[in-house]
Amino acid sequence: MTISLLEPLTAALLGVFALGEPLTAAMVADFVLILAGLVVAVADTGRTSAPSAPSPLACN
Repeated sequence: MTISLLEPLTAALLGVFALGEPLTAAMVADFVLILAGLVVAVADTGRTSAPSAPSPLACN
């Protein structure tokens, strides 16, 4: 899992809970975008590798 993608989310949540900063609608939208990006970044697409080109030496 890509932990570095969660750093902005963690920092914002610490600001809200530890420092008493207000939680705004924009922050909630940002949280959703960060989590969606994390899901996309770690999603398994089922592909193992890109298709390889045929070898030029394999001519018939």
